[in-house]
Amino acid sequence: MENINNWISHERLTFGIDETSVLVKKFASYLTAVDEVLRQIEDDVIVIQELGGFLSVISIYLLAAHHKIDNWFIEPSFFRGKLFYNLNTFSSARITDFPKVQSDAVEEYLNETLASQAIVIPKKDRHQYNPALSKVLNLRNINKLLEKLYRKYILKEHQEFGYIKRYVSLHILQVINSITLKSYYANPLEIPEDEKFVYFPLHVPGDAALTLRSPKYLDQIALIEYMARNIPYGTFLYIKEHPAQVGAIQRSQVAPVLDRFDNIKLISPKVNNFELMSKAKCIISINSKSGAEAIALGKKVLVLGDAFYSDASLVTYLPDLENLHSVLSDMLNEPSDRRDKEIINYFQGVWARSSSGELYDSSPENIRTFGADLLKKINQ
Repeated sequence: MENINNWISHERLTFGIDETSVLVKKFASYLTAVDEVLRQIEDDVIVIQELGGFLSVISIYLLAAHHKIDNWFIEPSFFRGKLFYNLNTFSSARITDFPKVQSDAVEEYLNETLASQAIVIPKKDRHQYNPALSKVLNLRNINKLLEKLYRKYILKEHQEFGYIKRYVSLHILQVINSITLKSYYANPLEIPEDEKFVYFPLHVPGDAALTLRSPKYLDQIALIEYMARNIPYGTFLYIKEHPAQVGAIQRSQVAPVLDRFDNIKLISPKVNNFELMSKAKCIISINSKSGAEAIALGKKVLVLGDAFYSDASLVTYLPDLENLHSVLSDMLNEPSDRRDKEIINYFQGVWARSSSGELYDSSPENIRTFGADLLKKINQ
């Protein structure tokens, strides 16, 4: 294996494990166990798992490749109720086919989304889109915590995600950060209507989309400071926390940057994402769905990482940050050119690349839909 430190980075960050030997030992035990299981399976097998950065997922992926077994990763698509299936890769889905016969549902979906200004939230993640304090005081979460404590310490059961102290401390810290950061929020009422700004919506810290797909942008605070030093003079940089992880950005890290640069404005997470994007001169995204939503709005989009829209003709892909100033200057000086037909055509391709179904929805209807599209995909 090559670059072991890269494979263990997601678990190191998520669980706060600073001993490399502990992670490598765990990784080795998982690889050994998965290898034994796969050797015992005599019939043809296909691996299907949700995309993730944990060692359990990575071990299965690597051993499937070693045994020449196909591994299908599942992740939410841009569209609600739709999924991407990616074969034998952690990389984002590629949109390459654009159907000649177009679906009316795509244009209806885009029009409805833009009219309602509703962000795309997979059903499995809806519980995350709550204020930090309400997550901590939620009775369901408290009961789950008590059950995990009982099972781990009384019943002595092994838990794959059993780093309870880490999770509790992170959620309490999110509450503290969400409260103490309020003094840094720019008041939307005091922002001039004609203020020129680019918008960078923060990604979920430590998500596999960063740790594995775009690891060089894992440190978003460093990225924000770099952008503040390189955006064109007279242009502001607006940033906003991810609505599913309000308080996850550390006040101790971001506050010094906000104090040092007066061309950065931290916007309250309560402000609608579409409202900011519609007023921005450009949206900068690593690989979040906000970039795709900005495409639907007809905005200029600068993409930094591995996203399913990285190679779309409707965005500018920047593989090297050294060129940020010149590329962004050119983008801001170019006249806006909304290409409605091209936008619709692109999302027709995204729709065609997507399969039907929701993760973690055990309703009979979803299971039938999910199963049918899954079989269709793997038998193509």
